[in-house]
Amino acid sequence: MAPEPLSIISPLRAHSSTCGYCSPPGERSATKSNYHAAECMAAQLSCRVYQEMIDRGWRRSGVYCYKPDLRRSCCPQYTIKLDALAFKPSKSQRKLVNRWNRFVTYGDQKDEDVSMHGTAGTSKSNQPKEKGRAEHVFDLVKDVHASEAGFVKAQKPSHKFEVTLEPSSYTKEKFDLYCSYQHEIHNDDDKSESGFKRFLVNSPLIPQPIEYSSERPDHLPAYDVQSAHLILYIRFS
Repeated sequence: MAPEPLSIISPLRAHSSTCGYCSPPGERSATKSNYHAAECMAAQLSCRVYQEMIDRGWRRSGVYCYKPDLRRSCCPQYTIKLDALAFKPSKSQRKLVNRWNRFVTYGDQKDEDVSMHGTAGTSKSNQPKEKGRAEHVFDLVKDVHASEAGFVKAQKPSHKFEVTLEPSSYTKEKFDLYCSYQHEIHNDDDKSESGFKRFLVNSPLIPQPIEYSSERPDHLPAYDVQSAHLILYIRFS
């Protein structure tokens, strides 16, 4: 096992700032009501050190790291953690996964009726029917990938759904999506490529090897642990 890389930070003086949550869309709070208990600029961080910082309430924006002062801030940020190995999907969650897989594979819904929230209706008219077919037993680990290119069993699925995990980087496509999100959700039109890179691309995390306990599954990255972007593409037929 390779030795853990050195983590280097430069402490900053904690300060307060205006808040963008408890204010009208596209505006900031009238007073400095958002407080940080500690701040630093990270030149480089090992993944283990960063995980320990997260566990202690630290957050990161690019290379800027900060620990929110929950007691004094107007909008305290609470961490919600999920024990992934103990997670059991609800009936509605299972239905949404199955509905999405059917749509990608058989195209049994109109493109314009499909929303990111899974509110589209479902028709089974285009699905192949098998007499006496056994009821499908839901397996989250398998079914959540069932409609992805490379996993889908149908020879010619109605649509192509691709999921890739790549090191954080700038592309025009990502920047345009970021601008659209900022405008629609935050009513914020003051955007720049440098701001996007500072917020979502620049990272102090040092790539480190992934040590798999068994053979690496195809859908998991072969490269080192590092800051990454999860890219989802749906190509409608």
